[in-house]
Amino acid sequence: MSSAAPLVASGTTRAPTEATADRPDANRIALRALRSLLDAAAPMDLTVEGAPVHVAVERLPSAPWPARGLEGLDQAADGPLPRAVRLRCTWPGGSTELLFSVAWWQTKGAYRHLVGIKINVVSTNREIVWTTVALRLRDRLDGEVVPVPVACWTWRRRDEDAEEKFRQRSMPLKLAVERAGLPLVTPWNMEAFSIRLPDGEVLPSPEEGFRRLAHLALLKLPFFLRGHGASGGRRRADGSRPPDPR
Repeated sequence: MSSAAPLVASGTTRAPTEATADRPDANRIALRALRSLLDAAAPMDLTVEGAPVHVAVERLPSAPWPARGLEGLDQAADGPLPRAVRLRCTWPGGSTELLFSVAWWQTKGAYRHLVGIKINVVSTNREIVWTTVALRLRDRLDGEVVPVPVACWTWRRRDEDAEEKFRQRSMPLKLAVERAGLPLVTPWNMEAFSIRLPDGEVLPSPEEGFRRLAHLALLKLPFFLRGHGASGGRRRADGSRPPDPR
């Protein structure tokens, strides 16, 4: 699951008004969009592979800004950092907690300090969703609506080189995403939400973007934990466990 996934092409809903090779406000727009997404978190009920899942929401205190700041952002103008959200997800026979938070690349390379959203399983701290939102915006134009994709594949084994084996193991998850009706922007990426430039508006809405991410995280859960890290494991509506993806 790489946050350096290739950019995806998309149409626009408004004609571009100006061009920029690398817009300096990409990180600021991404942070603004992610703030509205996390602020929109609310209790919800989902049906995940036939199982009813109730999602309760707890907002956590804002994390401190890094001591040396973040490139393209100013603490006085852009702070505080968006508050992380912990989800308590319960279903017949099982439960888990997921943590949604804003994160950034801690590197000296081309992605340095670019902000994105990640989802971790609280009990194991296992990251199951990550996408670098600012990366999608850096070479896009004012007036564009830019999709933010999230990968619909499973983990890659360290000793695995065969792309076909990786895709075969990920196919059950991809099919689950399709059954859920989550929108695909490429064959292997769900469109979590879109961002309108330059105002950072989240489309179709922050609430819908958050719902899609929560649904995808729950679909990914058994593939990444392989039956561990969730109380009781996720079960179908008939009480049976989903098949082990190994």
